[in-house]
Amino acid sequence: MLLRLALLGSAGLLIAACAPVEPAPPPAAPSAPSDAMMCTMEYAPVCARSGNDERTFSNACMARRDGYEVVAQGECGAR
Repeated sequence: MLLRLALLGSAGLLIAACAPVEPAPPPAAPSAPSDAMMCTMEYAPVCARSGNDERTFSNACMARRDGYEVVAQGECGAR
């Protein structure tokens, strides 16, 4: 009787340990500019746009950090 009870208890633990586990969702992509994004101080100017605002940034990383989309290499007035 004691052996049967021990086997049933062990089977219950084994079944609980085999329960399916939901995978963690993938991390969400940043949707807003982030001051935490680190960029190098490399000077490789790009022209970038956000809405109707177009500006020259020192490099593409700095443009993306501020929420802009790079539209051309080089300064904005040089196109």
